[in-house]
Amino acid sequence: MSVIFKAKLKAAKEAVGSKNYEYAYDLCHDLLELDADNYNVHVLLGVSCQHLCKWREGESVYARAMRMPKANTLAWQGACALHEAEGDGEKYEAALVALRQRHLDDGNADRAWETAHKLIGLREAAGDQRRLVQMLRELARPEGPLHALLGATAADPAPPSLAELLERMVATEAALDRKTVDSEISKRKSRIGAGPLAKVRQEVRDEVYAQSGLLDTLAQLVALYAADSDAGALLRAEEQYLMALMERLDTIDDEAARAAAAEQLWRTAEHLAASGVCAAAFEYLIEVADEEDGGGGLAGLVDKYTSSFPNARLTASGRVWAALAADQAPDGLVELAQEGLAAAPESPFAHAQVVRAAVRGREYRLAVKTAIAARSVVQQYGDMVGAAAAGSTQAIDMGAADAYMQIGPEHASDAERLYRDCVERAPGSVAARLGLGLALCELGESGEGEGILRGLLDTDPANHLALGGLGAVRLKSGDLAEAERLLRRAIDAESEHAAHHARLGDVLWRMGGEWQRDKQHAYASWIRAAQLNPKVAGVFCGLGKWYQQHGGDGERAKRCFAKAVALDSTDAEAGQRLADLYLAEGSDDLCEAHLVRATDASYAQPWAWRRLGFLHLRQGSFDKAAVALQNALSADRADRLCWEGLCEAYMGIGRMHTAVKVARKVVELAPDRVAGHWLCAQACLRACDAGAALGNFQHAADCLAAAAAGDSAEREQALWARPLAIARAECLVACAERWHVDGLYGRVADAANAALEAAQALLAGADAAAPPAYLVWGIVHAACMWLTRVGALFGRDPGLARRDVVRDLARHAQLRSGDPPRFLAETAELAAAEPRACGLHDGYLQQLYELAAHAGRARIPAATSAGLAAAAWADLGYAYFEHAARFLAVPLLDGGDGAADGAADGQSLLDAAANCALAAVKLDAESARAHTLQGLVAAHQPQQAALAQHAFIMA
Repeated sequence: MSVIFKAKLKAAKEAVGSKNYEYAYDLCHDLLELDADNYNVHVLLGVSCQHLCKWREGESVYARAMRMPKANTLAWQGACALHEAEGDGEKYEAALVALRQRHLDDGNADRAWETAHKLIGLREAAGDQRRLVQMLRELARPEGPLHALLGATAADPAPPSLAELLERMVATEAALDRKTVDSEISKRKSRIGAGPLAKVRQEVRDEVYAQSGLLDTLAQLVALYAADSDAGALLRAEEQYLMALMERLDTIDDEAARAAAAEQLWRTAEHLAASGVCAAAFEYLIEVADEEDGGGGLAGLVDKYTSSFPNARLTASGRVWAALAADQAPDGLVELAQEGLAAAPESPFAHAQVVRAAVRGREYRLAVKTAIAARSVVQQYGDMVGAAAAGSTQAIDMGAADAYMQIGPEHASDAERLYRDCVERAPGSVAARLGLGLALCELGESGEGEGILRGLLDTDPANHLALGGLGAVRLKSGDLAEAERLLRRAIDAESEHAAHHARLGDVLWRMGGEWQRDKQHAYASWIRAAQLNPKVAGVFCGLGKWYQQHGGDGERAKRCFAKAVALDSTDAEAGQRLADLYLAEGSDDLCEAHLVRATDASYAQPWAWRRLGFLHLRQGSFDKAAVALQNALSADRADRLCWEGLCEAYMGIGRMHTAVKVARKVVELAPDRVAGHWLCAQACLRACDAGAALGNFQHAADCLAAAAAGDSAEREQALWARPLAIARAECLVACAERWHVDGLYGRVADAANAALEAAQALLAGADAAAPPAYLVWGIVHAACMWLTRVGALFGRDPGLARRDVVRDLARHAQLRSGDPPRFLAETAELAAAEPRACGLHDGYLQQLYELAAHAGRARIPAATSAGLAAAAWADLGYAYFEHAARFLAVPLLDGGDGAADGAADGQSLLDAAANCALAAVKLDAESARAHTLQGLVAAHQPQQAALAQHAFIMA
């Protein structure tokens, strides 16, 4: 190296030192012309380029310097300074990585850590969590090249301990996973064909967690603390590990790895639970416990959990479990279980406690509903933690099966399926095998069912549950002697079991005689059952029956039935008997309240809906009656009496066409019964279909005739003959009205004549069995009025051939009213003479008018109320008025001397009509028909205009 080179090199160093970078830059280029491979010149030139912002030249200079044999760390440090000043983060990071490696190659761990620390800060500041995690992972991996940096002793700042590094890794990796999951879901959910959000979320979780190293990091941290014997730190790390395993275990695809993780989860939870500091560990162990209800291990877990964590997720459910395990059922247990489910809706254990509490509280439909909802919860939880929630699954299925058995025999097949699943999971479960045996017997498979129950007895001859189950089967089949023997054996084996005493009471009651009557038999068994368990509804129902039928104490019977219903709102027998007692004593309000409570407690109680419907029907609440009877029919579509009641309710509401449809359903259910046709005829009549009504009355008469040969012929005749004859005659009058509107006057005359003949037949009956006179004379009156109107329209005799009918009816009317009709003697003369057509016509119409008036007068004393009497007076007045109008029209037809007589008769009839109108108005001031009659009469009277106006206004 020449003197000139040395001098210039010295000058270049001094220029850099004095920050004269331009001069140094020129000197360095001169020196490179003298020696292009001088390392020191390259370093000085790089520094000058950095401060002169000649970034690319400086980068090239440092690169050449790094390749020189004499290169040291100055070139790498210069490159780092150059890129840092340039602000190029990527190149700066790459330069730091190269410098760190140079320090490692030189064996300088302290400087290598300082460089690594800068890298960590750079990646953290840039928010590059992924690369930060990669670097931290390289530092933490014992076999990794960077792990030795943690042993640097003279570095500034000092490197962290491995535990501190792992803690930082856990926090960083967890945050990175959350951020990645959220960003990926946000991207993918808006793509075309992305599918449901739940599916997208699961796919993203699987992908992200599969690439995450969080579980490995936590496992390393737990192992480190375990080796260091740091109990507090170990528990904290294990709790983090437990939560991460529960969250991520379902994303592990490899079966072996997943099984190992599940095993690790179990061990971690057990260790944490033993320390008593982690609620999540207790919750996991409670969920996956495979012990049946009452197991000691589970009892210890639940007891410690509920006492240590009074406000945790499963605390309420744990309290329910403890109460049921102790065979206790305090008030509000179902509500407490539901609170527990609301606190942990994703918990199989919480679902299981709702099912068990609902079965214990006899809320069987709630139990079934919860069990159905729990299926997906149990599946999801098992996938999540890699272990089946065996105990909860067994409890849910057993509870649902028991509930199905209690709901009704139609669900026995569902119960049998669930019991078989329970037996398959736990072959030694006596309760499951007992339930399966009973379900099979309920399904009619008595051979297999009793075989299972007897198998239980073979294993344990003193198994009181099996003995009681067989006794229940024999009771149902009617083998009372064998049922009694088996139940007494069950009581001998376990005398403190209330259900055995209750069933024995049922057996003895069904045996009748002294077994039912004497206190020491059925009554004593029920009393003992009530002493052992005062919450068995069937026991109090039995006691109520005894007090009602043999004890002669209706009040105590009512209290027993009320107690049974309070314990079990679905106890149909107790509910029906209590309702019947209320009705018998006339306590409609109490009966209604009882029935409403029963329907509120359980919608599916047809007996309550049925009685409530008929009670509303009797009270005139037709809308409520219709709703109640519809609900009753939803359970039994073949209940003919309910259909009859529904028809009457619709008629009461005014929905006549619907009532006709319902009545036809009644006829369809019992086509040979008079009642159905009668009801259908009444509905058709109210729906203004008189023709159809007449046809149904004829069908009813045919059914009555067909029943004459039966055993109940006399009773049927007494019940239906006269009411049917009256209704048919009224229907004929209604047909006359309908056909008069349609202009079918010949049919009007035929119908009215037939109605008169029917009335004649009715009046010919014995007085003791005579139908209501009011109705019969109303038929006579209406038929006569329709005949007069048709006769006036035809201008001729309306065609009533049997004048003897008119005479006979007139005689009856005279007997009723004490007013002998004038025309009885004239009728024979008119019939024998050869009179003019008009004269015969007028004379005959007069007879009909007079008969109508006599019928009206005969009807008045038969009225049973002021309203009916007012209607009768009004009808009589209308008859007088129409008759008067006919008389007043005579002078216009023939003139002569008879005109004055006709006018006088007409005026007297008008006066009679006025009197009738006045009587009707006094009896019923709200009758528009009476006021209208008064107005019509007054309008035909001289100087009565004011009265006519007032009457019409009132009408």
